Amino acid sequence: MPLSLRSALPILLSSSIALEASAYPKPGNTHRLSSIEGLPYEAFLITSSLTTEWFIKGVRRGLKGLDKARVVFGDLIYGIVSSTISLTGTNTCLGSATLLTPLSVALGLSLRSKCLDMECIVKNTGLVLSKTTVHDTLYFYKAVRCAKPSHLKISDETGGLVNVWSRDYAKRIIDANLKLIDVFEKSSRVEIVHDELINRYPRSREAAERLRIRFETHRDWNRAVVETYLYLLSENTDTLIARKFGMDQAYYVREKAREVYEQVIYKSSEWLRIVSKLDEEFKLKKLNPGSIADLTVSTIALYLIKEFLLKKNLFISLYKH
Repeated sequence: MPLSLRSALPILLSSSIALEASAYPKPGNTHRLSSIEGLPYEAFLITSSLTTEWFIKGVRRGLKGLDKARVVFGDLIYGIVSSTISLTGTNTCLGSATLLTPLSVALGLSLRSKCLDMECIVKNTGLVLSKTTVHDTLYFYKAVRCAKPSHLKISDETGGLVNVWSRDYAKRIIDANLKLIDVFEKSSRVEIVHDELINRYPRSREAAERLRIRFETHRDWNRAVVETYLYLLSENTDTLIARKFGMDQAYYVREKAREVYEQVIYKSSEWLRIVSKLDEEFKLKKLNPGSIADLTVSTIALYLIKEFLLKKNLFISLYKH
């Protein structure tokens, strides 16, 4: 029996995590041939499996409608992060969960309204964000505290936001009636993942089209994902690198990615060697562009959704020669 849309869409979201992690070699990040310290490849595969049930809940929530929702998707992010850490012992998914859980609810809304083109889906993510409540914020803060990102410090300037490490963070959030959309808007200047979400996935949407073109050009899925990752890295400053190592290193990573991306596009026979060399350099310097890896996940997710809606077939036809 063919999968229904309602069943397939959460699987596509969760699969994007495994497909991103599996692509090799992605300079500076974990992939199937090389892990970075504390983030083994296998943990991403487990994460991918764990997320499916939470994306199913997101789709169901959207199908029911959000008018009476006490919490929209903050609990889903917390559920993904906490269950992943309890099983794998590491944070593999805070950024990707932040991008994909509102998308799961938006997909439910689109199913509800029978409007399943990409414009409608992306538009619904804006509606999902607008419906967030203070309870979403509390759950999101719990998710961040559970994940313990190394680049977030108690001494950080928060731009007026409640510091995630404050002992009375919950009281402060409630007193300010701080909705999650407000948190993402204020933090978007320093977190590219939040900027991507607030602006309805502009980078991911453009990169998804680039992914499609590259895959159709050479019919090599792995290479197409690596090329897309390099493109995103060459066009955007990775905010994780910037916060951990400073803007000079972030610009260096961006420029090196641009240089390698241009070589890879035009030197087909040598692409693997060229990218592997950059992967070795970044890993030696402990430069891990995790934010761009998260954007690659949402890029793959949007690609999979669009292709499934158009064809109901993702890979086989392109691998046939």
